[in-house]
Amino acid sequence: DKTEEQQQAYQQEEVKNVTLWLKMEKRNDETFNSVVELLQQYPGNVPVRIKIEGKALALESQVRQCSGLEYELGLLLGDSNVIFFEK
Repeated sequence: DKTEEQQQAYQQEEVKNVTLWLKMEKRNDETFNSVVELLQQYPGNVPVRIKIEGKALALESQVRQCSGLEYELGLLLGDSNVIFFEK
């Protein structure tokens, strides 16, 4: 669906092509649900991708880039698994 891709490209341009990458070594529904709930508390326009067991998924949530979110995600996933990646 091109329109959706175009919208995403447009939204990423607005935020200097920043994407929030999260990583989970093993699938864990409890942790995953906690992450999704946390993301919803920081609405913004940074797209979120999560890598679970090597598979990358795009999440519906978009967040704002802030140290509070980064810190809380770090507690859930480990600091090295939370990266605001700028292209």
